[in-house]
Amino acid sequence: MKGGAAQLTCGCKINLFLRIGGRLDSGYHELRSLMLPLAEPFDRITIDAADKEGGADLTVRFHPLAEPEKDLKDIDRKNNTLNRAYHWFKERTAFAPRLLVNVYKGIAHGAGLGGGSADAAVFLSFLHTQAVREGRLPEQDLSADEDFIRASAAIGADVPFFLLEAPAQVFGIGEKLLACPNPVVGFFLVLVCPAIFISTAWAFRALDLKRGGAEFPALPGREDAAALLRLGNDFEDVVYGHYPELGAIRDALLDYGAQAARLSGSGSAIFGIFPEENRARAASEDLARRGYSVYRQQLP
Repeated sequence: MKGGAAQLTCGCKINLFLRIGGRLDSGYHELRSLMLPLAEPFDRITIDAADKEGGADLTVRFHPLAEPEKDLKDIDRKNNTLNRAYHWFKERTAFAPRLLVNVYKGIAHGAGLGGGSADAAVFLSFLHTQAVREGRLPEQDLSADEDFIRASAAIGADVPFFLLEAPAQVFGIGEKLLACPNPVVGFFLVLVCPAIFISTAWAFRALDLKRGGAEFPALPGREDAAALLRLGNDFEDVVYGHYPELGAIRDALLDYGAQAARLSGSGSAIFGIFPEENRARAASEDLARRGYSVYRQQLP
């Protein structure tokens, strides 16, 4: 790579609602959701050419954003979304530059904010841009390549959403997207990130067990997004039952006047949507005093 290391930033997402359907033969679950991209919290990624001959084509290292000199030990350097994205892109295009990637995590791992998928999507965009610059691929707007976006769900269920880079209703296992207006534009978001890791696999197993194999009612269709916002998150009962602290955070946001407060993804992040900035500020300041990582922003 010419010009030194590339420096990238990737934000996260919240699920304004999340409905989980039955388990498919593939092992995945059908879902319906309305997702919003957020600018923060965020990860930073640096990508540089690997100079030495031999060794792996791709080396990925993870660090805390707040302490970039330290290594994160709880993310597998070989089995992660960036490795999967690299090899998936290589299989589709035969483009495989030797790279050293450092990921500085500001998006909490196991928070339901899609940090791993966001990293993968930004990395795919980088690989695509490099391949175009080197004449290996024709120039094309990646966010408009529906086949590419849909197929990227093989890397992670939220990767297609992050490639779209817009609010969207999500269908299938996450690979089917319908861009839509943000139904809460101008509202104030308070996002609370407790230091709790929740395994998505555990959340799905717990939800399946709670349902006991009963037939699940039909999922909502593609109707008005504002109406869909009134739906909840199907993971909440099992997650709040196992982690009552998260339910208490949800209740605190509602007590401060949030119009809606719920879990994002399978958690552990909890968000509240406020029509009034002063109530959002009071809630965020109180929860920050309790020791939580809190982010407040007006939704574009």
